[in-house]
Amino acid sequence: LSLKTGIPVEEIDNALSVWDILFPTNGGWLSTNRYSNIMELKLSSMPYRGIGANYRRLVYCKKEDGSDGEYNDLGLDNIYSMRDLIRWNNLGVEVLSNAK
Repeated sequence: LSLKTGIPVEEIDNALSVWDILFPTNGGWLSTNRYSNIMELKLSSMPYRGIGANYRRLVYCKKEDGSDGEYNDLGLDNIYSMRDLIRWNNLGVEVLSNAK
């Protein structure tokens, strides 16, 4: 996020807290998925999460030859994290494939 927004890494948490300030909600807008331990924005649709999951793969899974890697290349130790990222990605692909 820091590279894309120009916000220093140490300020990202403060920047994300704007959701809680502008739109207060019980427990805050960011939560951790209890199975996969992925921090997620409440009320974001699964296909939208799929776009984020694919973006993570493109950013963090580059191979040495510059080609795109796979989710396995993230080195996740939580099987539910991998499951959620793939599921969200597939939902995003499905929605975008069916768009007219």
